[in-house]
Amino acid sequence: MITIRKLGLMIASAALAAGGFAAAAGPASAATPPRLYLYLEACGTGSSAVWNASGNPVLTTGQAPAGTCGAQPGSSYNPAYAQVVFVVMGSSVPVIEPAFKTDNYASGSPRMVIQLYNGHSLRGYPGLTLSGGTGPDAAGMAWAVDNGTTYTDYATAYKAANANATAIQNAFIFQDASQAAGTKDTLTDIQFDGAGFQQRLSNIVVIKNRHSGKCLNEGAGVLSQYACNVAGTYASLRWQVATFADGSKHLESIATHQFVTDGTKGQQLSLTSTPSGFSPTPGGFFWFPKDLVMDVKARSLVNFAQVIGWPVNGQDNQQWDFANAPA
Repeated sequence: MITIRKLGLMIASAALAAGGFAAAAGPASAATPPRLYLYLEACGTGSSAVWNASGNPVLTTGQAPAGTCGAQPGSSYNPAYAQVVFVVMGSSVPVIEPAFKTDNYASGSPRMVIQLYNGHSLRGYPGLTLSGGTGPDAAGMAWAVDNGTTYTDYATAYKAANANATAIQNAFIFQDASQAAGTKDTLTDIQFDGAGFQQRLSNIVVIKNRHSGKCLNEGAGVLSQYACNVAGTYASLRWQVATFADGSKHLESIATHQFVTDGTKGQQLSLTSTPSGFSPTPGGFFWFPKDLVMDVKARSLVNFAQVIGWPVNGQDNQQWDFANAPA
């Protein structure tokens, strides 16, 4: 069976600041570094592209029938893959060298591919020796133009591909079946066009409603409340706050490593792979970008009561407290 999983995450290049559950920062200034958007994608039985508990992509390639997963008809190789895709179509080709690290490089995989509108591509390999026996370059990468086997630093490959006179068609970090099926590659230190992936995580916590005394729970991708006395057993009651490099905060489920999104007034809050951010305040109200707060519907006291987005009204069914989760 062929499966495809697509996830998204916002990344930015500012250095991380220390701090706890402070309110989210105000509007970005003109000096705020550019943000870069990416998503994860995989094709093939056993293939996956997921975020690990540290917030880094983990790619695993499985098996797929020949000619599937975008492979040419009539081909005979295993076309399964997993990849990180940068949302940069139409952008200028970076002058600053893109880079990443992996814990498991082998046989040309994983590699960074930047496809250009002029028909060329730049292909970057982490840790591969440059042609002539030197290298890798200062960023830990070796680069080739198209499918070439001459490996140079990025500036040389950029010039050879005439990258200054074109734009990006696609850009991604690609793991394929050049590695044995089931091989996991954890990617770190991702950099693209001056933006880098950085994330700081809080302790694992439970989040308790002040009215019902029950804890925030996730199930089937939506939020409810459930009795807190099982918090040490069920991952569905365990959360952490991810602080991205731009200072924005995102409430992340330990069970799924997805993020709470605010949705629409009156509707049950859900999880998404594309963070929308939230701001916990000293009063215990969890604000989301659409000026909604996290609310136990109808002030219910029962297990699995919906947690919805609702305008703030000051009632205690909208107020929540963090507590460290049991081990």
